[in-house]
Amino acid sequence: MGGYDRGDCLDLVECYNPVINQWKKVKSLGCHRGRFELVVLNNKFYAIGGSDGHLDLKSVECYNPETNTWTSILPMTQQRSSLGVAVVNNQLYVIGGQWENKHLGIAEIYDSTERKWTKSQPMNVERSNLCVAALDDKVYAIGGFNGWNCYSSVECYDPSEGRWSFIKPMIVPRRGAGAAVLKGLIYVVGGSDGSSFLNSMECYNPKTNEWCMLDSMNTPRQNVGVTVFGDCIYAVGGFSGSAFLKTVEYYDIKTNKWNSFVSSQ
Repeated sequence: MGGYDRGDCLDLVECYNPVINQWKKVKSLGCHRGRFELVVLNNKFYAIGGSDGHLDLKSVECYNPETNTWTSILPMTQQRSSLGVAVVNNQLYVIGGQWENKHLGIAEIYDSTERKWTKSQPMNVERSNLCVAALDDKVYAIGGFNGWNCYSSVECYDPSEGRWSFIKPMIVPRRGAGAAVLKGLIYVVGGSDGSSFLNSMECYNPKTNEWCMLDSMNTPRQNVGVTVFGDCIYAVGGFSGSAFLKTVEYYDIKTNKWNSFVSSQ
């Protein structure tokens, strides 16, 4: 959904069907969005914040795949792009990001039942261009950028305690990375360390509080879309440092290998 192509924000949405190995276009977003986040809640897709190429957005829209329609919902209280999102206990967490030239530490929570936003405890560090993951009813804010430095630090939010705590930092500082959860582990893919565009991936085990490096992607990817299907992690698009990408590759946890992915058109 959406994104950038050579500086232009997009409203296009494409859907991949793994049964027939094809992509198709579906209903476009209600507005053009780059640097936004996408999350699934109750079998619906939420496109949250981002930039339309001129302004940072606080608008949120919801896609119903059964009807192929988008619906606007109550906007966030804060405009933000380059944010992070996750779902825990049927609530949508929106974390950090950037508003104009300010990097944000604030977080807010959307209750889809009551259809309202509430603010939660801010992070210890202001982060934009971070990635976020949910695991074991906790939210992890990973890496990011403060306008000067890329972070390796990671914070964990426990809703039962209502506070953020630092955990062991990543091995590599990253902004614009993608995160995925698979079989009780958090995988962080690509991004930039501030000087290089990254193809590396590392994995966090919450039981041991340790990170380890795994096989690297074939292509460096910043602002990459990451998702899980079966026992594989898919890296979709992103920016290589020289080109905006439409390629896809996938990581098989059984073989610890990244593979190029080719679909029929």
